[in-house]
Amino acid sequence: MYNLRKIISICLLVAGIGVSAQKVYDIHPVPQEQVKTEGTCRFTPTVTVVAEKAIDMPTMARATEVLREHGIKAVFAKKAIKGSATIYLGVNGSKGVADKAAKKLALKRDIFGNKKFDRHILSLTSDKGLAKLVILGENTNAVFFGLASLEQMLDNGNDNLQCVNIYDYADIKDRGVIEGYYGMPYSVAVTKDLLHFMMRNKMNSYMYGAKSDAYHSQYWDKPYPSTLTDEQKSMGCFTADNMKEICEVSAATKVNFIWAIHPGKAFTGNDDNVIDRIIGKFELMHDLGVRQFAVFVDDVGVPTDAPTLALNAKRLTDLQNAMDKKWNFKGAVPADTLKPLHFVPQLYAYGWEKPQTRVNFYKALSNTPHKTQVYITGKATWSVPNNTDLNVIETDFGRGVAWWWNYPCNDNADAWTFPADMYSNFVDMPSIESNSTLPKHLEHCASLLSNPMQQGEIAKIPLFSIADYAWNNSEFNSVESWKAALPAVVGKQFAPALESVIPYLRINDPEEFGAMVNAYKNGGDASQLKAVLENIAKNCKFLNGMKYSSIKELSLFHEDICPWILKLGATAQVVNELMDIAAMSQTDAEKQARYDAVAAKAKALTNAPEYSVLALEGMGGGIGKQIYNVEFAKKYLTPFVSYLLEKANPQSDKK
Repeated sequence: MYNLRKIISICLLVAGIGVSAQKVYDIHPVPQEQVKTEGTCRFTPTVTVVAEKAIDMPTMARATEVLREHGIKAVFAKKAIKGSATIYLGVNGSKGVADKAAKKLALKRDIFGNKKFDRHILSLTSDKGLAKLVILGENTNAVFFGLASLEQMLDNGNDNLQCVNIYDYADIKDRGVIEGYYGMPYSVAVTKDLLHFMMRNKMNSYMYGAKSDAYHSQYWDKPYPSTLTDEQKSMGCFTADNMKEICEVSAATKVNFIWAIHPGKAFTGNDDNVIDRIIGKFELMHDLGVRQFAVFVDDVGVPTDAPTLALNAKRLTDLQNAMDKKWNFKGAVPADTLKPLHFVPQLYAYGWEKPQTRVNFYKALSNTPHKTQVYITGKATWSVPNNTDLNVIETDFGRGVAWWWNYPCNDNADAWTFPADMYSNFVDMPSIESNSTLPKHLEHCASLLSNPMQQGEIAKIPLFSIADYAWNNSEFNSVESWKAALPAVVGKQFAPALESVIPYLRINDPEEFGAMVNAYKNGGDASQLKAVLENIAKNCKFLNGMKYSSIKELSLFHEDICPWILKLGATAQVVNELMDIAAMSQTDAEKQARYDAVAAKAKALTNAPEYSVLALEGMGGGIGKQIYNVEFAKKYLTPFVSYLLEKANPQSDKK
């Protein structure tokens, strides 16, 4: 289904030393434990899949997809077939065929007793050289995540696979995306691609609350339209059918699509029918396939008086109860039931208010249903997840909270992009403390959802590392995760070129480049500097080839990164040409004409449409369009253009 997997070949089969350090397969998110076992095995062209009755259709479809992507046909049967490799899928303690196979293999089951999430075992053994794979999960969803590990194992090929036992689970329950930035909503194509990407990286939650979606905020109680005007299309609006299409992909990928409503101040206003109005909108969205909801009341002011705080909590409780009464009653069809409500409160950055105001706010919410997830962004809007902030709120609130993480969000820097490793991005992002790091163990955090860049395809690079961290806190390595992300996002063919230019797409371009620039200014040799610039231009040109790729993910990625790549390549060429002109000894008309032509190219870098991005500002009825000229390398490369325009100008020689 996704051809990109055919061109990804991540290094695998690295033997380990000691159980805790073993890395039998290079899998991301990094598994909790891998144990190398004796022997190797192979998958046959046709594989028998034996699934217990608790394994649902999306999980069986996922098994078929993983095998098909690697040239293997899946045949479902009630028992193994002689001469065929076999995959057993089942639930721990079921006494079904997979559970019995795990017992026969004497697999340890300690992980099913810990208080973690999506717990599962993947065991690959050899049966006379043929692969015998058992994936045993705490439920069918956990088995689904185990198939993501198998997918990466098979990237190494179908033969001569090292036998292994993988004991795995997630440190954080809900892992994913919260589309809550100020800007253009993701297109249907990008949203669907993100859902597939998240599936492959064991993420399970996509909360939709696009600030510029009028049917999320301004028309929060109105149905999505069946058709769109040209103006609505230019603003990224969705139809009801678009929402239905996204929900269908959500179900297939097991990434919960959480649709959020933003009633604003009406939530604590005088309208006693506000809960009924919200339920009415939820009914419409339920008909489209939504099975989890959220309420946002962010950015409308923070209530501080006791009556409003009490009303805020009452209405949240009333809404959860109304949802349960309507959809989660005894005897309800499981496919129609709802998962718990998520809530983004008015005080999401607790440092805005004095300590007593903060305590009053969260204590008022503490008696709301415990299954309802309440979100914070930490002490500040752009805080990096940390235990100090989580413990502060846990003390006031009486239970853990979810984290709305404004990373790698760029709605406060629309012209910038953040495709580097996580800790380098922290340095570049304007509102994050440069020395921030993530804790080895994140406490009292029920959910970790990323509010990403407006460029959803570029955001997949940092999202890959967020998935890594959310799954396995203690083993997270920023640079290693980033290096693994690049081929996972753009494939093996384009990853090296992308890796080479990303340092110059950063706001803080490399110090090594700065040293070369300073050496040139002091009369040093320009050959090394010119070689670097030529390499940048060459790689940008190569990356532009993604535009014509038959692989949809690559063409979508190119749409997002195109303005930055075009401008970076052009900047490198302009700098090289200006250096050549500066080296010319004559000051004649030929030099002036050449300079004027390059100076025009340099001016175009600041105003040409192909180097710009469109952003939407505001929410509800106050949304406006804004064009930004993209920016990067503001420390050395960009200022170097201005320096060379002066240095190479023949008129400067006459002064």
